[in-house]
Amino acid sequence: AFYAKIGVDYVKDDDCGPCTSDYISDYQRMHMAIARTNRKMVLSIEGLPDVRNLSNMGIAQLKRVGHDSGPVWLNVMSSVDLASGLWQYSHNDTGFGGFWNDMDMLMVGHDDFDASKGIKHRDMARAHFTMHAMLKSPLILSLPLWSVSQLNLDVVTNPHVIAINQDRLGLAARRVISLTPNDTRLMFPYDANIVLARCNSSRSTQRWFHKTIMQEEFNYVLVTDSCNEQITKPWQQWKYINSSLQVSVSEHHVLCIIANVDNTLGSCDLPNAHGWTVNNSTIRHDASNLCLSSSQYGLRTSLSPCSTKDEVGENTVKSQTWTYIAESGVVLVGSAVTYRVAENQCLSVQHLVSNNSIIYTLDGDGVSYCLSTNISQTGPGVFSVSACNPSSSTQPVEVLWTVTQGMNETGKNSNSVNIMSSLCLAWSMEFGASGPLPHTRYLFVQGANRLNGGGCGSGLWQFPAALGKGTSSSTLKPQDGIMIDDDDHVGNVMPTPSSTWCVDVTRGGNVEVWLGTLSHGRVAVSVLNRSPSPQPLRLSWSELKLDVDEWDVYDVWENITLPGVHQGITKEVPSHGVVLLLLSR
Repeated sequence: AFYAKIGVDYVKDDDCGPCTSDYISDYQRMHMAIARTNRKMVLSIEGLPDVRNLSNMGIAQLKRVGHDSGPVWLNVMSSVDLASGLWQYSHNDTGFGGFWNDMDMLMVGHDDFDASKGIKHRDMARAHFTMHAMLKSPLILSLPLWSVSQLNLDVVTNPHVIAINQDRLGLAARRVISLTPNDTRLMFPYDANIVLARCNSSRSTQRWFHKTIMQEEFNYVLVTDSCNEQITKPWQQWKYINSSLQVSVSEHHVLCIIANVDNTLGSCDLPNAHGWTVNNSTIRHDASNLCLSSSQYGLRTSLSPCSTKDEVGENTVKSQTWTYIAESGVVLVGSAVTYRVAENQCLSVQHLVSNNSIIYTLDGDGVSYCLSTNISQTGPGVFSVSACNPSSSTQPVEVLWTVTQGMNETGKNSNSVNIMSSLCLAWSMEFGASGPLPHTRYLFVQGANRLNGGGCGSGLWQFPAALGKGTSSSTLKPQDGIMIDDDDHVGNVMPTPSSTWCVDVTRGGNVEVWLGTLSHGRVAVSVLNRSPSPQPLRLSWSELKLDVDEWDVYDVWENITLPGVHQGITKEVPSHGVVLLLLSR
């Protein structure tokens, strides 16, 4: 009632998951509360249920899809991809109320989309605004109106683009054509990202090299790893013998915890392998008066001064509290203080293949690109690649990785590796496996301190090159047993096994044709050029499956009318830009 009293038109709930365990009931209560005011308000929600179920429920008009907006080209293109397969769920009213996909706020006026910065940025702003309108996303600005430039106002106030967005049919456009451009250069910063792509032996960028920059002996470190109650992990079975903590990492290889700064494992003959006391719930090294602690910064354990109080005044330091499971000899971490260690984490072993490695690929011209921990401009937490020189003995820190060999349930080395620094290279089912290639399946950042299973969760990869010595190459593929959605570029999705997917590098973007049905028999056609150079394109009315072969054509951004265009039209589309045509009879 208060919202109605002050004239609110738009209500956004930013994920009601924390409210209760029942999203739908909460959203229904919000919907009914708005209905009782007798004032029309748009309700936008986020979280469960998914779009397919929500579209015809009649409890909300909008749902956020994808990640938060960012004022960079690849971020917005990622949002376009995520919305591309959802066009069939947008509608004006099917008896349940209208429903549309919310691609978050417009970034026009900021950074890449600031039209006042020149023609290139004006073209990006036009493309951004056009795709929001075509996909029927709400047109909500994110800029101070009192200081917006006239050039940016010209973009967001174009009446024809707004009319497409507000057309009474409410039907979102769909991608009908996606073409690889003639120019496939890898251009920074707008097109350089690593992605999951269908394996293709002819693509040089799917062969990845692993090179150790600073060779170290193969070694083992202590970590906290997820416990497995059904299948005992031998690398989590510890024996307390002669004041040492011992673990068998292979049939004939026993290691002990070594009390040193790095807290590694080594030969049980070393002096610092002994002197451990397992006392009540602590694992203490007597000579140094240090206790074994789980780390709040990652999966690695550490040696910390023994204490009876933690940082928040608890009586015992939870990160130093270890509970023992006598039946299997496993040492189990107890309930954790926030940011210290997750519940059900066991003291375990991780095998480091190398501490300082580069992982790189070569394009068709022999130019090297290294996997980089620099976050790309695509969106929240997306990894990029950096041009690099693999022959150099010194490398920038952002291209140095730690490659760790995995372990299967029998404790033997598997063929999989984790690839991590302080962050993990990972792929996301939510963001990375629900859109067309080559733009959506980005590889994402995941913090090692938040993940189980060796530290990288969905960052477990099949990478034979990393298991060899020296410089070698192989495909870099997700672990087996995962299903990844394949998209034919125009919205048809089918789950496929992860074994058919390889890590690749985007080399320019595709040129795409999007078709939107409007009222009064009109059609909106947008040609989106995601590549780094202008692209000519011949649009054929028959190829677009239009039912007549002659249309009056209005070029929205050029403000040109071409009457009676027969069979089709040829247009040049600016780089990272769009051509928007309105067809009428």
